[in-house]
Parts: sequence; C-alpha cells; structure tokens
Amino acid sequence: MVPFPLNELNEPDKLLGILGSFWTQTFGGSNQVKDLVDARSALDFENHLLFLELIASISRFKLPVFHRENWFFLLLNESDKNQSKLDLPQYNGQYNYSEAPEIFYGQFVSTNLFRWNIDPKLVNANTILNRITGSTAILTKGTDFQITEGVISFIQDPFASDKWATREVFEGNELVDRQIGMWVYNGQFDWNSVYIQFGYAIGVALRSSEEYKLLMNAIYDCLVEGTSIRGFQQFFTAITDIPVVKENGEIVETIFNQSLESTFVITDKNVYRLHKESEISVAVGDVLHDGQTLSDGLEFVEFNDGTGYEQLQYLSVGYGILDGGYLDNLVFANENVPLELTYDTDGKAEVRFEIGGFALDIDRFWTTVHQKGIESGQTLANLLDTRENPIDEPTALALPAEINPLQFLVENVLRFNAFVIKLKPHLFGPNALGLESAFFLRKLIPPHTLCLILVELRVAEETYDTTSIEESLTLLPISTFSDTIDTTTITERVRFRQVGGKCV
Repeated sequence: MVPFPLNELNEPDKLLGILGSFWTQTFGGSNQVKDLVDARSALDFENHLLFLELIASISRFKLPVFHRENWFFLLLNESDKNQSKLDLPQYNGQYNYSEAPEIFYGQFVSTNLFRWNIDPKLVNANTILNRITGSTAILTKGTDFQITEGVISFIQDPFASDKWATREVFEGNELVDRQIGMWVYNGQFDWNSVYIQFGYAIGVALRSSEEYKLLMNAIYDCLVEGTSIRGFQQFFTAITDIPVVKENGEIVETIFNQSLESTFVITDKNVYRLHKESEISVAVGDVLHDGQTLSDGLEFVEFNDGTGYEQLQYLSVGYGILDGGYLDNLVFANENVPLELTYDTDGKAEVRFEIGGFALDIDRFWTTVHQKGIESGQTLANLLDTRENPIDEPTALALPAEINPLQFLVENVLRFNAFVIKLKPHLFGPNALGLESAFFLRKLIPPHTLCLILVELRVAEETYDTTSIEESLTLLPISTFSDTIDTTTITERVRFRQVGGKCV
C-alpha cells in the first residue's frame, strides 16, 4: 500500500508555496491556482508511481504483483447491463433439465445483481467514487460492489441514482443508449508482471497472485542458492496457502478462532491465518523458529538418523523407489505386525511381514528381497538374527516376534536424504495454487534426495439403511448369431509392448 502523503505531489499547499509567495500572499485567486496545481500534480503523481514500480521490478522480491492506478475512469453502457459472462447460465447442477427447462443456451438468466463486463486487467478495487474531489457517492468493495473475473457486480443499479454523471448516446437524432462514468480509486491491474519479469525464465506460468510470486521466488532460491528445506517450505506455502513462521524468536501472543472461516495465530511480529478446522500445533507463549509449521495442514517430516516415522500412520512407496513391474504402490504401516518365518527349498530362512498392496506385488517384493539377500550372502532373516555368532540359519527363537514395517523402512532405507511432506487439501487456504503446481518440484529436488508427498484426503462418511432395499433380477434376451471367416486371407503379426498400470 502506498503511504499518504508520499511526497509534495500529494500536498497542494506546499506546491503552491514552491511557486513563490506571490501566489500564496499577493494573488487574489490563489484557490484557483491551487486547484490547477493539484490537478496537474495528480497526473505527475501517477507517473511517479509508475517510475517507482519500474524501480521495484528490478528485484524479484520487491516486484509488485499488480499495477496500481490512483484514478481510473470506468465507463459503463446501460445497454450492457446484466449481459456479462457471469449472467450466462452455469451448468453446475443448479438448474432443472425437465420438460420445462429453466435455462437455454445463449440466453441470460435473471439475477438480483447489476453486472457489466469490464477490462479483465482490472482485478481489484476497494473504492469507487462519483467525483475525484467533493464526492457525494462512495461505493465500497464487498458492500456495494464486487469485481470477479472481468465482471463488476453492483448491489444497486447505478443508473437509478442521480449522483452519477451520465450522458445520452445518439445515433443521428435517435437516443440509443446511456453511459455512466465512475472513478475507481487505487485500482489494481493485472499486467502479468511476475511472469513477464521473472517467471518466463524458469517456465512457470500461473495466474498473477502473491502466492505465484512466492512460488517463483522459492524456485529461484533453490536454483540459485541450492535446494534447502527453507526453499521447500516457501514452495509448499505457496501451493497450500498455509503459512510457516517467518522469523526466529517470534512469541505466540494470541490464538484467535472466532472467525467463521479462519483461525489466526498472532505473534509479537506477524499474524498467520489458518483454516478454521486446522489443528493448531503451537500454544500461547511458545517461542517459534523460522520455517516452523503451525498446523496439521502442512507438515515436513525428515528421516534423519532413522527418526520421524512416529509422525506418520502409513507411507506408500512405488514408482521411483521400487524397480519396475509393480501394479501399484506398497504400503508400510506404523504398527507392530508378526514376523513370518519360512524356509526355501535350499533350507535358507525367509522372513516376511505384512505390507499393503496387490497380492502379486507383495509376493514379488518379498521374492526379490530374499533373492537379493542370497546373492549378497546375507538374507533379511540373517540380518535380523539376534544371536551373537550365528553358525546356521535362524529359527523363530532367534528372530524378533514382531516388527514395525514403517519403522523398519525408515531406519534401514529412507534414513539418508529422504523426507516427507504431509498435506491435507481440505485445510488449504483460499488462495492456494493447488497440487497441480507441485510438478515444478522436478526442477528443485537434487538427484541424491528423495521427496515423498503424502496427501491425506478427507472422506465423507455415509450411512445407508439396507433393511428397506429390495432386489429383483431380470434376464435380458440375448440374440445369437453365427459368422463365417475365410482364414485363407488372414495374416498374423506379433508385437511386444511393455504395459504399465493398475489391474482392477
């Protein structure tokens, strides 16, 4: 937000004084001169703001997402009222498609609002006035009007008020339309600056927003400075619109949850907005550190030294971790399960424990584990043998009775340069870029690092009363036919293709 007054261009009295004492003390029409200087300074101030935006655009950190104009003249035609794209029917299940249809293609629907299409680059404004000075009509965003997707919607018809400047439009001697003029104060215009200035260089093109700028900066930080956990934190903050702590040493002063949509964590330095249903992971009085998460909507779990699995219930691993040939992922649960012991035809001990997945995938996994162990000289059963100096194959007494699949996976496989990012989409903020933007991660993850994204979906529970359900079976008649094929003209060609996917 631009401070006021920014400089002398915002203060007509000072400008008049700069012209000399004659205009302030001697000339009788000083008020008219002041108004003239004020009008001219408004134009110069607009150019000054453009210059400040140009200077700020040099830095990807200071680059303004939207261009601001102090005053923008909005001209509306009465004939265009309620013929915007939002007035066309939306096929979203709201209307009935019965014998008496409620909507028709290309025909506008009735509404209680008054809408006009406007310049799509105008994306936001807080105030609209009927005059630049001495305004007698002031409209406020959210109360009197709203701008959405290139459409401005009013609660009341401005053409029904005599406070707005209007003019009649003629074709020859015939009155064909009326126009109304409004002044938009401090409007925001989308010039696609983030992409044009910096986003194009890394191939990141999204709708202009503060989150897009944050995502772009996170990618640049990782590419220029090297990928770090801080870069990942900023990356996923942009995707989820769930904030992380900005500064070291912040102290939680208040947790405010009386809002209908959000919970606010207020520290001595910043205010953080979280989803109303989020489980807040901090308390009043806590001293926070840079990058710390505040709720269960976004969490970062690192497996350094084989720890971190305690924060997960399950972990699904598949393509990128397992070798080829699997139908789907394998699931490792954070719970103790029995260890199963068998012996192969050569008398080698073979152990397995319960994991989730398709039966064929599970059997393939354990067969591969045992075969790799034989080739290396130590099977998994040999590695789990609790005897100090074993000289033969272990029995059940020499092996642990239970094992935690997820703990085993983390301690023995994922403890080096692997981490998990937990996401709960139903807790994302209103300005989240969405998970479709996560594919940019491929530009950031170093080749020696494994990043696993764990998405926890909320499933609605439904209950059905099956006592009143009746079933009936009807057999449909099937026509049979015969066909004759001349096999003398048939030639065969065999092709081999590798096929991947799920068998459901």
